[in-house]
Amino acid sequence: MDPQLVDQLHNADPAVRRKAIIVLGRSKDLTALSELAQVYRADPVPELRELARQAGRYIQQENRPAPEPVAPPPDAELEPAPLDAISSPVTPAVPAMTPAPMPAPAITPADVQRGAAYFRSARSLSESGEQARAIKELALALHADPGLANEPVFITLASEVLGAPPRAAIRTLLDPERRQAAFRAAVAAQRRVIRQRGCALGPVLAALALFLALGALALTVWWIVDGDAIDSVRHRYTVWRLTEDERSLPGGRTYYLYEPSGVIPAGGWAVIVALHGGGATGEDMLTPELIDLADDERALLVAPNLDMASALSGAPDSRAGALEGLSEIVAHVREAYAVSAEGVALYGYDQGARLATAFLAAHPEQVYAAVAESPSGIFVPEPREGEGMPVPPLTLVFSASDTLAETTQPEIDALRAQGHTVEVVLVEGEARQMTEDGRRALRRILDAIRAA
Repeated sequence: MDPQLVDQLHNADPAVRRKAIIVLGRSKDLTALSELAQVYRADPVPELRELARQAGRYIQQENRPAPEPVAPPPDAELEPAPLDAISSPVTPAVPAMTPAPMPAPAITPADVQRGAAYFRSARSLSESGEQARAIKELALALHADPGLANEPVFITLASEVLGAPPRAAIRTLLDPERRQAAFRAAVAAQRRVIRQRGCALGPVLAALALFLALGALALTVWWIVDGDAIDSVRHRYTVWRLTEDERSLPGGRTYYLYEPSGVIPAGGWAVIVALHGGGATGEDMLTPELIDLADDERALLVAPNLDMASALSGAPDSRAGALEGLSEIVAHVREAYAVSAEGVALYGYDQGARLATAFLAAHPEQVYAAVAESPSGIFVPEPREGEGMPVPPLTLVFSASDTLAETTQPEIDALRAQGHTVEVVLVEGEARQMTEDGRRALRRILDAIRAA
């Protein structure tokens, strides 16, 4: 096995890792199985983990004795017609003569991938009660990848769908006549179930239709009378959906992500990374204002869950861990979504604002600009040598009554001396609050990202 290919499996570029997985799979080298297994367990990209699994199966398949010839894929008569259009069973045509069996072709990674796709489709159809179509998908899966006949999960599903012992179910899928008979029986059973449900559900559906009509009328009246209440309900539902779909990374780091509906912007997504204050969580940054801003500006809203108490305790190790964790979240979003090159803007308040300035100092290459509202301190990076180092602009928003605007002036001067564009905005009201002025500054940054 080529050591260079093993090194490429750990390359930071997913495209390089993907190419190495394909080459190792095509090598059919059994010694590559351990490296592919490690990729399957640890690679951060789900598609590459699945590709490594398929490559490993392909190598195992190629090093087994050749499988017995399998039956041809199900013919067009297995395609289920609409239930209301089925009047009599269809008998497949009997060929005039049976040709001699051909040697089984070599199974490629593409065949394994197709077989897995057909298997997943069959499982979904079976779970939804469409057993006839599930039989067809199982037969297609077995034709694409005969090795599935030895997979326990495939055998179990085939037995459940066909209602037969495991090995008898596999033989039915391989025999065209038995498979066709099982398909017709499944179609007939499904028709009987639908007729029975139709008779039983008629009154229930009528009552449900009346209930929904009354509910729609009440909702329309409510919408007209109290639009703000509707918006509040919609926002609470959105937040509930996002928190239920919490994203996680290795090491226990978690975050929430809101993606506006519709197509991806032509230049790629802009990203708002919203950092919460002390004693809060990422859920607190899923505010109606920020979600509406993400919708208006066609930007992803990312709200990490961070331990601000330890991140800003002053201990270098704790701060470094929080910064690296945030860097991993930003990198993961960039890799998983089509993010524009400029694309990431930081937005934080209170301790989240202070962390934003620390991240700006530690990882300027990952940030286009930052907005910090009432930061409890400002981090200044060590002077860096060399030309071309990124110096992202920073907007600081302070309340007019906030003394931090004066105590942080030396740090502001130091940032400006290093080439950072630092804008200071004073607003009316209490300190350490998310303000319209801060969101307005964030909107200007997103407009600049979209223009770029």
